[in-house]
Formats: sequence, structure tokens, C-alpha cells
Amino acid sequence: MTEAVCFNCGDLKWGAFSPCGKCGALPTSDDALMLSLAFTDHYFDRAGLQQIGRDIAAGRLPQLDEATKEKLRPAILEAKRIIGIGRYAKRPDAAPKSRLSLFSRLFGKKPLARPFYANASRDERQEWFARTPPWNEITPKVIAAILEGISDKVLLEAFVLRSTKTGLVARYKAFNHDDFDTSKVIRAGISQILCETGNRAIETLREALAANRIEAAKDACIVAADTFEPAIALAQDQLMAYVGMATLCGLCNKRAECHDYAERGLRQLALARREEALLVTNGVIPAGAFDQIERQLRSFLTL
Repeated sequence: MTEAVCFNCGDLKWGAFSPCGKCGALPTSDDALMLSLAFTDHYFDRAGLQQIGRDIAAGRLPQLDEATKEKLRPAILEAKRIIGIGRYAKRPDAAPKSRLSLFSRLFGKKPLARPFYANASRDERQEWFARTPPWNEITPKVIAAILEGISDKVLLEAFVLRSTKTGLVARYKAFNHDDFDTSKVIRAGISQILCETGNRAIETLREALAANRIEAAKDACIVAADTFEPAIALAQDQLMAYVGMATLCGLCNKRAECHDYAERGLRQLALARREEALLVTNGVIPAGAFDQIERQLRSFLTL
């Protein structure tokens, strides 16, 4: 999906014509549509979009030259015919193919008829998963387990977008198997996959900070947060997710948040220790694993 800049507040969003997730602004006027078309990842890299967003947030609305406006005017007419103004549910493939040609050249492929954030109810979200690749390859029991675990709409959208973008959905297909027969087991498995992805992002973040690659560091921060936070929502006892979030906040100099995740992790660890002997005996965890995690979590409280 196209990444774009909100013409009103400067926040990044998915879809040039979609409402902004931060301020709710929807491009309807010709000027707003033109800015929404111009400021997308088809013309700028992410750093460029972020700079444009900062300019807009500071009240410095970028101006388009006449040549650019002339180039975009046909595309605006096409977009109006294809999607309608403010009616994103209208399917672009309902228009004749001749009308799609310019839009397809600009955006590569037809946008989703209904972006994920537009789903207001659980039934709508389940329907979206059932008809949207690659999520339509995940069985209803797995989707139900995810929706039971992640109730926050913003966090759920972050999970969906990150899982899609990072190719994690294919790994979730393993939980379609009958061996995974409870929601708790499914959520724990997906949480573990998210933690693995978050841990790799933390390593990338460390390397980027050491090399003073600011944009790479920001991207790694986003990936880590988009994976560790849902991992906690899916499995409250996922101790490594608390370690991951505390590490992330520590690296980003967020001391209060770092302490909060460390303390939450220690509370979950205290609960988990009640079954430590059984877990070690059954080979679920190695002896001393909880001691190591406790040392990690307590180390954050000294920052």
C-alpha cells in the first residue's frame, strides 16, 4: 500500500486518499487531492516524506509548481471517477479498465477496496482477514485468537501492517494445523515469532546508532515497537517481550518507559516462577533461565 503524508497535519499514513489516522483529515478538494498524490512514496523516499511531514506540522505547506500540477490533474480526475470523494468503500475494479490505466501507472496496483483501519467492528475485521491476501490463508481459529489477544485498534493495525510488510503471515500459517487447538497456544506461538523479529530489529538499531545512521535507527525503532507491543498483548507472560521493550526504550533514552516495562516484566516473572521447577523438569526452559531474565530486567531499573 502507498505511504503518503497527510496534507493537514503532516503525519505519515497508508493510502494517498485515506483519512489520516492522527487528525482524521480526508482529502476532498482538488488542492488536497493534488498534495496527497504528490507526497507519496512513489515520488519520495521515507526520509523525504518525513521531512515534508515536519514542514507541514510546522505550518510550512510545500508548494507545487505549475508543471507538477498539470502532470497530476489527469490523475486527480481518474481518482475521482475511480474511488469517489470520501467513499473509500467503492471498489476501483468497478470502473472500466480504460479508467484504471493512469491510476495503475501511478500506483502500480489497485488499492484495497477497504483498508484495515476502516473496519470498526470485530465482524468487519474477520471479514477483512477472510478476503484479503495473504491473511485469507490463515484459518478463522487463528484470526479469532489474534482478535482475542489484541483488542486495541491502533495496536492491531500496527500488528497487521508489520506482519504483512515483514512477511510474518506465512509463518502464522503453521498454527492452522489441528495440533494448535487452543487460543492460548496459538497466541503464544505468534508472540514468539514477533519477539524474534523484534530482537533482530534491536540489533539493527544498535548497529544504526553506532554508525549514526539516524533514519535507519528510526525505522528499526518502529519495527521493534510494532512487534514487541503486540507480542505482549497476545501473551502477557512473554517475558522476552518486556526485555525487548525495556531495551528499546533504554536505547531511545526513554527512562520512565524503560522502567515501566522492566517492572511489568518482573511482575510477570514472579508469576512464572511458581511453575519454574515444572518447566525446567519438562525441558521447556533451561535451568537458570529465569534468573538470567531477572538480572536483565533489574539492570534496566538502574538506568
